[in-house]
Amino acid sequence: MVGRKTIKKRMISTLKDIKLSLRRRLHRPIAETGQWLQRVLSGHQNYFGVPCNYGSVQFFFRRVGWIPIATLSLLCRNME
Repeated sequence: MVGRKTIKKRMISTLKDIKLSLRRRLHRPIAETGQWLQRVLSGHQNYFGVPCNYGSVQFFFRRVGWIPIATLSLLCRNME
């Protein structure tokens, strides 16, 4: 079996793009943003979810999960 691993440089670039997109969607309804994020994550899972690439996919999902939390905490600090 041939194993494949996500290129880290490309993954970090994608994470930065998602972070910028989430910042632009900050004032949209939460449900709409959640549906968009769900489509992004399922597309990533479908494309990169190959055998022996579990670690990279898990890393990506965890990082994407922290982006909204970090953004909201940054906004709350700026409001104080």
